[in-house]
Amino acid sequence: MAPATSKQMALKTLVFMATTTSCSVAFQTCGAYVPALSKLSLLQGGTRMAPLWVQSSAATTPDSDSFPDPPIAWLPALNSDSIMEEAGRDGEIYPLFPLGQNAYLPGTEHSLNIFEPRYRQLYSDIMESGRKKFAVTMVDPETGRFAEAAVLFHLEDLKEVSQQTMDQVKFICSHKVVDRVRIRRVLNPKAWDDQSTYLRVEVDPIKDEDESNEYPSEEADLCNGFDSIVNLQSANQEEPRFSTSLRGAFATGGKLSDERVWTMASLIQTLSNERVRVKAQLGSKTVEKKVMDFITKNGTVEPNEGVQDIPDYLRREIMLMTQSIQREVDGMMGTFSMPFQQLIQSGSKRERIGIMKRMLADEERRLRASASLRTVFGSK
Repeated sequence: MAPATSKQMALKTLVFMATTTSCSVAFQTCGAYVPALSKLSLLQGGTRMAPLWVQSSAATTPDSDSFPDPPIAWLPALNSDSIMEEAGRDGEIYPLFPLGQNAYLPGTEHSLNIFEPRYRQLYSDIMESGRKKFAVTMVDPETGRFAEAAVLFHLEDLKEVSQQTMDQVKFICSHKVVDRVRIRRVLNPKAWDDQSTYLRVEVDPIKDEDESNEYPSEEADLCNGFDSIVNLQSANQEEPRFSTSLRGAFATGGKLSDERVWTMASLIQTLSNERVRVKAQLGSKTVEKKVMDFITKNGTVEPNEGVQDIPDYLRREIMLMTQSIQREVDGMMGTFSMPFQQLIQSGSKRERIGIMKRMLADEERRLRASASLRTVFGSK
Protein backbone atom coordinates (compact mmCIF):
# COMPACT_ATOMS: atom_id res chain seq x y z
CA MET A 1 0.00 0.00 0.00
CA ALA A 2 1.37 3.40 -0.99
CA PRO A 3 2.06 5.86 1.83
CA ALA A 4 -0.61 8.51 2.40
CA THR A 5 0.04 11.87 0.79
CA SER A 6 0.08 15.08 2.80
CA LYS A 7 -3.26 15.97 1.25
CA GLN A 8 -4.82 12.69 2.38
CA MET A 9 -3.41 13.12 5.88
CA ALA A 10 -4.79 16.64 6.05
CA LEU A 11 -8.19 15.34 5.00
CA LYS A 12 -8.19 12.68 7.72
CA THR A 13 -7.14 15.21 10.35
CA LEU A 14 -9.76 17.77 9.40
CA VAL A 15 -12.57 15.26 9.10
CA PHE A 16 -11.65 13.78 12.48
CA MET A 17 -12.00 17.24 14.00
CA ALA A 18 -15.51 17.48 12.59
CA THR A 19 -16.63 14.06 13.80
CA THR A 20 -15.69 14.64 17.43
CA THR A 21 -18.94 15.08 19.34
CA SER A 22 -19.47 16.85 22.62
CA CYS A 23 -20.63 13.57 24.13
CA SER A 24 -17.25 11.88 23.83
CA VAL A 25 -15.34 15.02 24.76
CA ALA A 26 -17.34 15.56 27.94
CA PHE A 27 -16.98 11.96 29.05
CA GLN A 28 -13.27 11.83 28.34
CA THR A 29 -12.67 14.79 30.62
CA CYS A 30 -14.40 12.81 33.38
CA GLY A 31 -12.13 9.80 33.00
CA ALA A 32 -14.29 7.49 30.91
CA TYR A 33 -15.51 7.10 27.38
CA VAL A 34 -19.10 6.01 26.78
CA PRO A 35 -19.58 4.13 23.52
CA ALA A 36 -22.70 5.11 21.59
CA LEU A 37 -25.69 2.99 22.52
CA SER A 38 -29.03 2.97 20.72
CA LYS A 39 -32.02 0.68 20.35
CA LEU A 40 -31.55 0.48 16.60
CA SER A 41 -34.12 -2.30 16.27
CA LEU A 42 -36.73 0.13 17.56
CA LEU A 43 -35.65 3.02 15.33
CA GLN A 44 -35.77 3.46 11.60
CA GLY A 45 -33.55 5.67 9.49
CA GLY A 46 -30.69 7.53 11.06
CA THR A 47 -28.61 8.20 7.95
CA ARG A 48 -30.06 11.56 6.93
CA MET A 49 -32.48 14.21 8.11
CA ALA A 50 -35.40 13.75 5.75
CA PRO A 51 -38.01 16.44 5.03
CA LEU A 52 -41.11 16.23 7.22
CA TRP A 53 -44.61 15.82 5.91
CA VAL A 54 -47.98 14.69 7.27
CA GLN A 55 -51.50 14.73 5.93
CA SER A 56 -53.56 17.64 7.15
CA SER A 57 -55.43 16.70 10.30
CA ALA A 58 -58.13 18.16 12.43
CA ALA A 59 -56.36 16.93 15.54
CA THR A 60 -55.12 19.70 17.78
CA THR A 61 -51.69 19.67 19.38
CA PRO A 62 -51.88 19.91 23.17
CA ASP A 63 -50.51 23.06 24.70
CA SER A 64 -47.21 21.91 26.22
CA ASP A 65 -47.24 24.91 28.56
CA SER A 66 -50.04 23.19 30.50
CA PHE A 67 -47.67 20.39 31.56
CA PRO A 68 -45.05 20.60 34.34
CA ASP A 69 -41.68 22.14 33.50
CA PRO A 70 -39.77 22.13 36.80
CA PRO A 71 -36.34 23.80 37.03
CA ILE A 72 -33.33 21.53 37.41
CA ALA A 73 -32.06 21.43 40.99
CA TRP A 74 -28.29 21.99 41.07
CA LEU A 75 -25.92 21.58 43.98
CA PRO A 76 -23.89 24.63 45.08
CA ALA A 77 -20.54 25.02 43.32
CA LEU A 78 -17.84 22.91 44.96
CA ASN A 79 -15.50 24.74 47.30
CA SER A 80 -12.05 23.21 46.99
CA ASP A 81 -10.97 24.93 50.21
CA SER A 82 -13.52 22.98 52.25
CA ILE A 83 -12.19 20.31 54.55
CA MET A 84 -13.39 16.73 54.24
CA GLU A 85 -16.75 16.29 55.97
CA GLU A 86 -17.91 13.40 58.09
CA ALA A 87 -20.89 11.42 56.84
CA GLY A 88 -24.18 11.73 58.68
CA ARG A 89 -25.74 8.85 60.55
CA ASP A 90 -28.78 8.29 58.35
CA GLY A 91 -27.43 9.00 54.86
CA GLU A 92 -25.94 6.46 52.46
CA ILE A 93 -22.40 7.02 51.14
CA TYR A 94 -21.47 6.29 47.52
CA PRO A 95 -18.61 7.14 45.16
CA LEU A 96 -19.64 9.81 42.64
CA PHE A 97 -18.82 9.62 38.95
CA PRO A 98 -20.01 12.79 37.15
CA LEU A 99 -20.63 11.96 33.47
CA GLY A 100 -21.06 15.11 31.40
CA GLN A 101 -24.44 16.55 30.47
CA ASN A 102 -26.26 13.29 29.82
CA ALA A 103 -29.08 12.01 32.01
CA TYR A 104 -29.18 8.27 32.65
CA LEU A 105 -32.60 6.71 33.19
CA PRO A 106 -33.55 3.85 35.52
CA GLY A 107 -33.55 0.47 33.82
CA THR A 108 -31.10 1.44 31.08
CA GLU A 109 -27.74 -0.25 30.49
CA HIS A 110 -24.46 1.51 29.76
CA SER A 111 -20.84 0.66 29.03
CA LEU A 112 -17.86 2.71 30.22
CA ASN A 113 -14.21 2.54 29.21
CA ILE A 114 -12.19 3.55 32.27
CA PHE A 115 -8.80 5.20 31.87
CA GLU A 116 -8.33 8.01 34.42
CA PRO A 117 -6.40 7.00 37.60
CA ARG A 118 -9.00 8.15 40.13
CA TYR A 119 -11.76 6.17 38.43
CA ARG A 120 -9.55 3.15 38.08
CA GLN A 121 -9.30 3.37 41.86
CA LEU A 122 -13.08 3.75 42.17
CA TYR A 123 -13.66 0.45 40.38
CA SER A 124 -10.94 -1.31 42.32
CA ASP A 125 -12.55 -0.13 45.57
CA ILE A 126 -16.12 -1.14 44.72
CA MET A 127 -14.92 -4.54 43.53
CA GLU A 128 -12.97 -5.08 46.74
CA SER A 129 -15.88 -3.97 48.93
CA GLY A 130 -18.42 -6.08 47.05
CA ARG A 131 -20.81 -3.13 46.94
CA LYS A 132 -20.85 -2.66 43.20
CA LYS A 133 -22.73 0.62 43.07
CA PHE A 134 -21.79 4.27 42.57
CA ALA A 135 -23.70 7.48 41.93
CA VAL A 136 -23.75 9.20 38.54
CA THR A 137 -24.97 12.76 38.06
CA MET A 138 -25.30 15.33 35.31
CA VAL A 139 -22.87 18.27 35.10
CA ASP A 140 -24.08 21.72 34.09
CA PRO A 141 -21.89 22.58 31.06
CA GLU A 142 -22.10 26.31 31.80
CA THR A 143 -21.36 26.39 35.54
CA GLY A 144 -19.77 23.02 36.23
CA ARG A 145 -22.25 22.38 39.05
CA PHE A 146 -23.64 18.91 39.70
CA ALA A 147 -27.31 18.03 39.49
CA GLU A 148 -28.81 17.29 42.89
CA ALA A 149 -30.69 14.24 41.60
CA ALA A 150 -28.47 11.32 40.59
CA VAL A 151 -28.81 7.66 39.70
CA LEU A 152 -27.05 4.56 40.94
CA PHE A 153 -25.03 2.51 38.48
CA HIS A 154 -24.70 -1.17 39.38
CA LEU A 155 -21.60 -2.85 37.96
CA GLU A 156 -22.74 -5.91 36.00
CA ASP A 157 -19.48 -6.90 34.30
CA LEU A 158 -15.85 -5.74 34.27
CA LYS A 159 -13.06 -6.67 31.87
CA GLU A 160 -9.40 -5.84 32.50
CA VAL A 161 -7.99 -4.63 29.15
CA SER A 162 -4.84 -2.74 30.11
CA GLN A 163 -2.58 -5.23 28.36
CA GLN A 164 -4.56 -5.12 25.11
CA THR A 165 -4.69 -1.31 25.13
CA MET A 166 -1.12 -0.68 26.34
CA ASP A 167 -2.68 0.69 29.54
CA GLN A 168 -4.58 3.42 27.70
CA VAL A 169 -7.81 1.87 29.03
CA LYS A 170 -7.85 -0.09 32.29
CA PHE A 171 -11.39 -1.51 32.41
CA ILE A 172 -14.35 -1.98 30.11
CA CYS A 173 -17.39 -2.04 32.37
CA SER A 174 -21.08 -2.80 31.87
CA HIS A 175 -23.70 -1.29 34.18
CA LYS A 176 -27.41 -1.07 34.80
CA VAL A 177 -29.13 1.97 36.31
CA VAL A 178 -30.96 0.62 39.34
CA ASP A 179 -32.22 3.56 41.42
CA ARG A 180 -32.52 7.31 41.88
CA VAL A 181 -30.98 9.26 44.76
CA ARG A 182 -30.77 12.87 45.91
CA ILE A 183 -27.31 14.14 46.83
CA ARG A 184 -27.17 15.80 50.23
CA ARG A 185 -23.56 16.91 49.99
CA VAL A 186 -20.15 16.12 48.55
CA LEU A 187 -17.90 14.91 51.36
CA ASN A 188 -14.50 15.60 49.77
CA PRO A 189 -14.94 18.52 47.33
CA LYS A 190 -11.20 19.28 47.18
CA ALA A 191 -10.66 16.02 45.27
CA TRP A 192 -12.53 17.42 42.27
CA ASP A 193 -9.80 20.00 41.70
CA ASP A 194 -6.67 18.14 42.69
CA GLN A 195 -7.91 14.83 41.18
CA SER A 196 -6.23 12.93 44.00
CA THR A 197 -9.17 10.54 44.23
CA TYR A 198 -12.81 10.20 43.25
CA LEU A 199 -15.60 12.16 44.96
CA ARG A 200 -17.77 10.68 47.70
CA VAL A 201 -21.34 11.81 48.36
CA GLU A 202 -24.00 11.37 50.99
CA VAL A 203 -27.39 10.59 49.45
CA ASP A 204 -31.02 9.87 50.20
CA PRO A 205 -33.27 7.67 48.05
CA ILE A 206 -35.84 9.46 45.88
CA LYS A 207 -39.28 8.06 46.67
CA ASP A 208 -42.54 8.94 44.95
CA GLU A 209 -45.05 10.70 47.14
CA ASP A 210 -47.89 9.03 45.20
CA GLU A 211 -46.44 5.53 44.99
CA SER A 212 -49.78 3.80 45.58
CA ASN A 213 -51.86 6.10 43.37
CA GLU A 214 -53.18 5.30 39.90
CA TYR A 215 -53.85 7.77 37.09
CA PRO A 216 -55.75 5.86 34.39
CA SER A 217 -56.82 8.94 32.44
CA GLU A 218 -53.36 10.53 32.36
CA GLU A 219 -51.74 7.17 31.56
CA ALA A 220 -54.14 6.60 28.66
CA ASP A 221 -53.38 10.09 27.32
CA LEU A 222 -49.65 9.36 27.50
CA CYS A 223 -49.99 6.06 25.62
CA ASN A 224 -52.19 7.66 22.97
CA GLY A 225 -49.72 10.53 22.61
CA PHE A 226 -46.85 8.11 22.04
CA ASP A 227 -48.83 6.21 19.38
CA SER A 228 -49.69 9.51 17.69
CA ILE A 229 -45.98 10.36 17.41
CA VAL A 230 -45.20 6.93 15.95
CA ASN A 231 -47.95 7.45 13.34
CA LEU A 232 -46.90 11.00 12.45
CA GLN A 233 -43.23 10.10 12.12
CA SER A 234 -44.11 7.17 9.91
CA ALA A 235 -46.37 9.31 7.70
CA ASN A 236 -43.58 11.87 7.40
CA GLN A 237 -40.94 9.24 6.67
CA GLU A 238 -38.90 11.11 9.27
CA GLU A 239 -35.35 9.88 9.79
CA PRO A 240 -34.53 8.77 12.39
CA ARG A 241 -37.97 7.73 13.65
CA PHE A 242 -39.66 5.14 15.83
CA SER A 243 -40.40 1.79 14.28
CA THR A 244 -44.10 1.23 13.60
CA SER A 245 -43.76 -2.00 15.61
CA LEU A 246 -43.93 0.23 18.69
CA ARG A 247 -47.47 1.33 17.87
CA GLY A 248 -49.70 0.14 20.70
CA ALA A 249 -46.74 -1.17 22.72
CA PHE A 250 -47.84 0.72 25.83
CA ALA A 251 -51.62 0.48 25.42
CA THR A 252 -52.20 -2.12 28.12
CA GLY A 253 -55.77 -1.09 28.90
CA GLY A 254 -54.89 -1.15 32.58
CA LYS A 255 -52.36 0.38 34.94
CA LEU A 256 -49.19 1.65 33.28
CA SER A 257 -46.43 0.45 35.58
CA ASP A 258 -43.64 2.78 36.55
CA GLU A 259 -41.20 0.44 34.82
CA ARG A 260 -43.07 0.89 31.54
CA VAL A 261 -43.13 4.66 32.00
CA TRP A 262 -39.32 4.59 32.29
CA THR A 263 -39.14 2.30 29.25
CA MET A 264 -41.09 4.83 27.19
CA ALA A 265 -38.83 7.61 28.44
CA SER A 266 -35.78 5.56 27.43
CA LEU A 267 -37.14 5.12 23.90
CA ILE A 268 -37.71 8.86 23.57
CA GLN A 269 -34.18 9.51 24.85
CA THR A 270 -32.71 7.00 22.39
CA LEU A 271 -34.41 8.80 19.52
CA SER A 272 -33.13 12.16 20.77
CA ASN A 273 -29.56 10.84 21.00
CA GLU A 274 -29.82 9.40 17.51
CA ARG A 275 -30.83 12.81 16.17
CA VAL A 276 -27.72 14.31 17.73
CA ARG A 277 -25.61 11.61 16.09
CA VAL A 278 -27.22 12.23 12.69
CA LYS A 279 -26.60 15.98 13.01
CA ALA A 280 -22.92 15.40 13.81
CA GLN A 281 -22.65 12.95 10.92
CA LEU A 282 -24.15 15.44 8.47
CA GLY A 283 -21.72 18.09 9.67
CA SER A 284 -18.82 15.71 9.20
CA LYS A 285 -19.88 14.94 5.63
CA THR A 286 -20.16 18.66 4.86
CA VAL A 287 -16.61 19.27 6.06
CA GLU A 288 -15.30 16.21 4.22
CA LYS A 289 -16.86 17.33 0.94
CA LYS A 290 -15.34 20.79 1.22
CA VAL A 291 -11.87 19.35 1.73
CA MET A 292 -12.27 16.75 -1.02
CA ASP A 293 -13.46 19.38 -3.48
CA PHE A 294 -10.21 21.23 -2.90
CA ILE A 295 -7.66 18.42 -2.88
CA THR A 296 -9.10 16.46 -5.81
CA LYS A 297 -9.94 17.35 -9.37
CA ASN A 298 -13.65 16.89 -9.03
CA GLY A 299 -14.22 15.28 -5.67
CA THR A 300 -14.01 11.72 -6.99
CA VAL A 301 -10.38 11.09 -8.00
CA GLU A 302 -7.05 11.26 -6.20
CA PRO A 303 -5.00 14.47 -6.60
CA ASN A 304 -2.04 14.59 -8.95
CA GLU A 305 1.46 14.64 -7.55
CA GLY A 306 2.60 18.13 -6.72
CA VAL A 307 -0.77 19.46 -5.60
CA GLN A 308 -0.19 22.03 -2.88
CA ASP A 309 -1.08 21.41 0.74
CA ILE A 310 -4.35 22.76 2.10
CA PRO A 311 -3.85 26.52 2.52
CA ASP A 312 -4.28 28.37 5.79
CA TYR A 313 -7.49 30.11 4.69
CA LEU A 314 -9.18 26.74 4.09
CA ARG A 315 -7.90 25.35 7.37
CA ARG A 316 -9.42 28.35 9.17
CA GLU A 317 -12.69 27.93 7.28
CA ILE A 318 -12.83 24.24 8.19
CA MET A 319 -12.08 25.09 11.80
CA LEU A 320 -14.93 27.62 11.91
CA MET A 321 -17.30 25.11 10.31
CA THR A 322 -16.28 22.47 12.86
CA GLN A 323 -16.79 24.85 15.77
CA SER A 324 -20.21 25.82 14.44
CA ILE A 325 -21.23 22.18 14.14
CA GLN A 326 -19.93 21.52 17.65
CA ARG A 327 -21.97 24.41 19.10
CA GLU A 328 -25.11 23.15 17.37
CA VAL A 329 -24.56 19.59 18.60
CA ASP A 330 -23.85 20.87 22.13
CA GLY A 331 -27.06 22.89 22.02
CA MET A 332 -29.07 19.88 20.90
CA MET A 333 -27.58 17.74 23.67
CA GLY A 334 -28.41 20.34 26.30
CA THR A 335 -31.97 20.75 25.05
CA PHE A 336 -32.55 17.01 24.88
CA SER A 337 -30.94 16.23 28.26
CA MET A 338 -32.88 18.58 30.51
CA PRO A 339 -36.33 16.92 30.30
CA PHE A 340 -34.78 13.58 31.21
CA GLN A 341 -33.04 15.12 34.21
CA GLN A 342 -36.46 16.50 35.20
CA LEU A 343 -37.76 12.93 35.13
CA ILE A 344 -34.91 11.74 37.35
CA GLN A 345 -35.52 14.41 39.99
CA SER A 346 -39.32 14.07 39.91
CA GLY A 347 -41.02 13.25 43.20
CA SER A 348 -44.15 11.63 41.82
CA LYS A 349 -45.32 9.39 39.03
CA ARG A 350 -47.92 11.96 38.07
CA GLU A 351 -45.22 14.58 37.57
CA ARG A 352 -43.23 12.19 35.35
CA ILE A 353 -46.29 11.47 33.22
CA GLY A 354 -46.87 15.23 32.85
CA ILE A 355 -43.25 15.86 31.82
CA MET A 356 -43.43 13.11 29.21
CA LYS A 357 -46.75 14.38 27.87
CA ARG A 358 -45.10 17.77 27.43
CA MET A 359 -42.21 16.18 25.52
CA LEU A 360 -44.62 14.36 23.22
CA ALA A 361 -46.70 17.52 22.74
CA ASP A 362 -43.57 19.43 21.72
CA GLU A 363 -42.66 16.68 19.24
CA GLU A 364 -46.17 16.65 17.75
CA ARG A 365 -46.15 20.42 17.41
CA ARG A 366 -42.76 20.24 15.65
CA LEU A 367 -44.00 17.58 13.25
CA ARG A 368 -47.15 19.48 12.36
CA ALA A 369 -45.30 22.78 11.93
CA SER A 370 -42.82 21.09 9.60
CA ALA A 371 -45.70 19.54 7.69
CA SER A 372 -47.28 22.95 7.22
CA LEU A 373 -44.02 24.36 5.87
CA ARG A 374 -43.72 21.39 3.59
CA THR A 375 -47.20 21.98 2.23
CA VAL A 376 -46.54 25.67 1.61
CA PHE A 377 -43.10 25.38 0.00
CA GLY A 378 -43.46 21.94 -1.54
CA SER A 379 -40.67 19.37 -1.86
CA LYS A 380 -38.33 18.08 -4.47
